[in-house]
Formats: sequence, C-alpha cells, structure tokens
Amino acid sequence: TNSPYTHPPFPPGVTTFPARPLADGAAPGFPDIHRVTGVTTTLEKGVKIFNFDARDVSMYLNVQYETPTEDQIRELLTAPLLQVDFPWMHRGRVRAVHFPQQVVRLNASGKVEKFSNDPRKHWANAEGLVQKLRQRGVHIRNPAEPAPKGKGKGKANDAYLSTAIAIAEVHLTDGTITSGDGTVALSFKSTSDYRVLPFCLPVPEPTEARAAADRLPEGARALCVARDSPVFGLVGTVVATPAAVDFRPALGRAEALELQHEVMRAVERRTSQWFTLGEMAAKAHIPEEVALLMATRFFVKSAEGAREDCGMNMIVEEDGYNLEQIRPDGEPPIVLVAPGLAMLFGEGIQGWRFSIDAVEAMCDYVKKFPEVVLCIRLKHQRTMGAHHVFPKTRDADFELKRLVKYCTTQLFKKVRLVPPRYMCLGASGVSHLEEVCSIFIKNCAAQRPEPEAVRVTDPKSLWRTCRGGALPPS
Repeated sequence: TNSPYTHPPFPPGVTTFPARPLADGAAPGFPDIHRVTGVTTTLEKGVKIFNFDARDVSMYLNVQYETPTEDQIRELLTAPLLQVDFPWMHRGRVRAVHFPQQVVRLNASGKVEKFSNDPRKHWANAEGLVQKLRQRGVHIRNPAEPAPKGKGKGKANDAYLSTAIAIAEVHLTDGTITSGDGTVALSFKSTSDYRVLPFCLPVPEPTEARAAADRLPEGARALCVARDSPVFGLVGTVVATPAAVDFRPALGRAEALELQHEVMRAVERRTSQWFTLGEMAAKAHIPEEVALLMATRFFVKSAEGAREDCGMNMIVEEDGYNLEQIRPDGEPPIVLVAPGLAMLFGEGIQGWRFSIDAVEAMCDYVKKFPEVVLCIRLKHQRTMGAHHVFPKTRDADFELKRLVKYCTTQLFKKVRLVPPRYMCLGASGVSHLEEVCSIFIKNCAAQRPEPEAVRVTDPKSLWRTCRGGALPPS
C-alpha cells in the first residue's frame, strides 16, 4: 500500500529491538541456532534475499562440522524424536546416516547395519545441501576438507569425496494424533528428507497428557464415549470444567434417535438416485458414446503440441486401455473413479452408474462448451486439436485455456480417485444432510426444553471431535 507504516511502540522499559531473541530459548516452531555448539559469525557476501543476491555483506553463521562417533550415530538412530533446525524447524526421526563410503541404519531387531555408498553421489548431495544453507546465511565449516586439486570444487577429486559431510535421512512429522486422555503422539511421513547432520539433535518426545481444563474448555463441542454414561453417543457442549465436567447434550436420547432415522432416510434418498450411462446422456441431450468419452478422458492439443486432459475423469482407465478392452493376462484394466460421481454396480459398460451430481456436472459442461460435444461427435477420437474443437475462433489456444481452467475448477477434477465400488455421498449430498440436521435441531430447540447438564466424572469419557487428527479413547 501507499500509506506510511509506523512500527508499534516498544513495551515499557524497552528502548531497542532485542539483538539476540533466541539466546535463552526460541519461540515454539522457530529455529534455535544456540542449540548447536561452536557457532561463530562473519561478514561475507553470497546470501540470497527473495532469490536475488544481497548487494552488501551479510552476517554468516559458521557451524563447525565434526565427524560423529559411533556412540553419537547410535544415539541419533535410536532417538525417538529429533529437531531439525535449518533451513526450517521440523521434528522427525532418523532413518539412516549417510557417509561417503557407507550408509548406517538400524534393522528391525535394533542392531546397527552398514551398507556401501556411492562416494561421488554422496558428495554431490552433500554439496547441494551445503550450498543451499550458504545462500541462507549458514556456512558449514569442515576442517577435514582439503584444498581442491582441480579448478575449484566443481571437480570432485578423491580428497573431496572422502571428506564430504554426513547426511541424515529423516522422516519428518506430518501431524499429531491426540488420544482421549490428551496424550499427543506424532505421525511421520513415509517419504525421506535429507538434512545436514549438525542440525539434527535429539529432543524429548511430547507424550505428557494435557489437563482436562485445557483439553475441554468451557463451550467446547464434545462427544461422550463412555458406554455406562446416560449421554453415551450424544454430542453436546462442555458447561464447566472443575474437578469433574458438566456436559450438556444438544439433544435428548429420543431426539437423537429420531434424528438418526431422519439422516438415514435422507441418505437412502440420495444414494437411490443413480443413473445409467444412457440416462445421463439423455438428460444432457447428447449421444451415449459422447457421454462415455466425456465422462472418462479425452485430450485437446494446443498449437505447440501440448496435450490437455479435458475429460471429466469420473472414470479413469489404465493407460493404453478403455473400458471394453481386456489385458493380455485376461484381466480387465485397472479402473478408478471419482467418489460420489461414478460407481460400478455390475459388469461391463451397462454396469456403471452415475450420481445426480455427475448428471448435473455433465449438463453444465455441455451447456458451457457445446463445441466439445460437436467435435467428439464428428471426430470420435480421444485426442483432438484445439483448432478442431474451436474452428470458428481466431485464437483456439485461448479458448483451450478457458476450457482447461473450467475443468480444473470443477469437483470432478479435485476429488481423489478411488476403487470403482467405493460408495459415498457427493458434495451436494453432504450439504443436504447438513440442512436436514440443522432444520431438525432448530425445530427441537423451538418446541422442546433444553436438556439438562450431566456430570461426567471422568474427563476421558469426552472426545472433542473438532480436533484435527484426534482419535477416540480405546
């Protein structure tokens, strides 16, 4: 903006911005360089700011690298949790430690195993990590690194290959799982990331349970999971959090059962509205073979030869096959579907069914891009040129971009594909259920008194369903 910016005033008693805010402990989630020993600072050039080299010199953090001992390697491999500080702070577990000549890891029985490594490949990976850190103002100093014999470090001679720094192969965390008693557990990615070893340091694993008042603040929505409780299975609101918890259910037992029956009737109404391929084609006023090609995949080529998938991807066949072909081993091709849009009820083409959401999406596609339907009827090919699809426009590539943008913003392109017999409700079905529940609860609130609060003596009996990654108590 063009308006002037004024920095907020400092707190009382503070006259300057703190020069070392991380000296006594970093803020949660912020890299803490003070955990690493032997750090010095120098003024050098080479730091990148927004992908551009800084004009003036910058302060570098110089981290001294030391080859880890056998005990340090075992400590890293057996540590339940590590903190990886740079370039961003992450938590994770070490899967293996890579050296120029070998890779060290633990086997299933907890014993250390060593495998041979490619020194040249390891050197290239280590140099890449070091250079990225250097562009961020962190310089890894390796005292064992000799002077290069070639022209610069570009030629990795034997001396360089044998003294490259060690790399930690880590599985970073991707979320937390909170149990019913408030214990927090971490979930880890299945893929590996690679970090320089000096910034991988063990930290305690967060396993302490949280207090009931912290987990269940007043006003929080929760589900009662205690089978011996009179409000078992009911969702309600936490009224107070002293030694015990007062829990007020949103509905009484009879009202909850009535709502359950109402939801099941709504689900049956939505799931019963499935249409055959011919019925969907008739509603969209297009031939059945055109509807089949649009529901699967077809491609439009630009003037430069780039192919764009403009199909609705409600049914995605294995590459090289269509729904009517059989593989050489006699098995049908692998098929995935868009959940809530298409489903396989029987065998062959006639076994496919499409939901009301799929029919509405097909009608909208046909209405907005009738040129696509006309071209498929004339060509009936899986790949067509943009000048064939849009013959009357001067800029066919522009129209193709408009078509691609339309497809990528639709639900049929956003959902994850699932097996062909996967049953679920589409987006409109879920919205319909939300409407049914809100109307029912509103009518109950107007006609019946609010249920009384129930004292829950064990806070573990309540489960906050809104907490991401939460698991119900066992």
